[in-house]
Amino acid sequence: MIMAITIITQPKNVSLTRHQIEYELETDNFIIIPGTLTLLVIQITTDPSIDDVFTIAWGSDPGGDPDESVEFICKAVPDDTGTQFIDNNGGLPLVDYAEIFANEIQKNFLLNRDFIVRKVSAGPNPGLQCQARKKGVEFKIALTESLGWMNEFLNQDGINQVLQINMKQVVEVHVEDVFLSDVFELKHEEQRVPDLLKRSLFDIHSILDQFVENEIPVFNQSNITRTSRVQKRFFIKYYERFGTEVAEQEIITSSTKVAMMGKTSFEFFKANKDIYFFFKVTKRFATWQPNDKDITPAQHEFLFFPIVTGLTTEIKLKADIFYTDGSFDTDTEINTKSGISNNEMYVVPVGFDQVVKGKSSAGKIVERYIIKMTNQADVLISELRTYYLDRKVYLETEYILYRNSLGAYQTLRITGNIVKGLDITRSVFQTILPSDYGINDPEFTEFNVVGRENQTWSTGHLTKAELQHLQEFLLSESRFQISDDA
Repeated sequence: MIMAITIITQPKNVSLTRHQIEYELETDNFIIIPGTLTLLVIQITTDPSIDDVFTIAWGSDPGGDPDESVEFICKAVPDDTGTQFIDNNGGLPLVDYAEIFANEIQKNFLLNRDFIVRKVSAGPNPGLQCQARKKGVEFKIALTESLGWMNEFLNQDGINQVLQINMKQVVEVHVEDVFLSDVFELKHEEQRVPDLLKRSLFDIHSILDQFVENEIPVFNQSNITRTSRVQKRFFIKYYERFGTEVAEQEIITSSTKVAMMGKTSFEFFKANKDIYFFFKVTKRFATWQPNDKDITPAQHEFLFFPIVTGLTTEIKLKADIFYTDGSFDTDTEINTKSGISNNEMYVVPVGFDQVVKGKSSAGKIVERYIIKMTNQADVLISELRTYYLDRKVYLETEYILYRNSLGAYQTLRITGNIVKGLDITRSVFQTILPSDYGINDPEFTEFNVVGRENQTWSTGHLTKAELQHLQEFLLSESRFQISDDA
């Protein structure tokens, strides 16, 4: 038996595990019988304009005139008549506007009397669902005027589509344990009963988030390395089960996709749910600190670089090096890495002592250097990052390695005051002494004495951009103090 399943929604090629990773499946495996359900789904395709009008009509005679008809008009400020709805001047995503739209249409007394009105996902766009409260084969509803910003997605009238007995849609999640090994294992199975639109929505982000791990950079080395744990490849298999006995099913396998540890925390990223498309357009590093940064020569610095162009087979780390005497070297090749594939992530060491010092001109003092990535054809594929060497001596200097919201590690230098202390807790037991107690008979005995070191750090001077980015450090779920031996 061939199952008729359509995948309506699926994630992008690369998804962040702390956001929804959704698959929505639709079946047409049902039986049509003379029925009871009257259903109209209106799909919103774009934002309406002021004075746009649509009409909903319904009645008990499928071939005759409708018994009731309501006209709705779009207004900037709707009144309380229940025949007006607000425009989307605020520029909300359609999925959010649809909820407001449905709430306002629901205010109409006649429509609400005969129909249950609610927001629904329909096709690629959200919309409005009207389901008759009174079920009957002779009941009919229609959108009598279709405008450019909306259309009928489904008009189910005079029939009842009954799903197969015990119908369930099933999703299996297969994850690759070792990145790029091509060995995938079944990690999760989930099944759902389709809804009124014969659809099931599966969100597997929490499943995949269990398999990605921190990818802490390796210190005291200069090579460009590919991450292997911060991202996992996966695919799903989906099929249907129904009947008193499970029939032979056709299992459909999705394309292989990548789940990457991380979550977009700030407004800067919220409009870019396809994070790798964002990387491709902006050429950003996943280490999204300010583009200009003061560092010490010995400071460990790393940039996490995603491969998103699809045409890159080799990446090159290059630097423009500027000296205190006003001279400079351009396009100095620092490091290369071959065998590159799309949707991979690489850790690129960029600290001065790590990689740049050995490539600078002998006898000259480096003032700053600009880091960039190119491909095998020497085409620029990254943004530019500028590092200024700070050789001043501070009373206190500490370094913290922390993971940002995109799963990449970066370094924070502390040059302000550092106060170190020790918190001590203890339990005290009091003894009742006899009248003839001596000097060796204590009244109080201490036990469970525990000392816990604490430190209060001040960052020292930071630029406005660095202070704004410091929110990433405060929200980080993984932080390490860097010691002399790393």
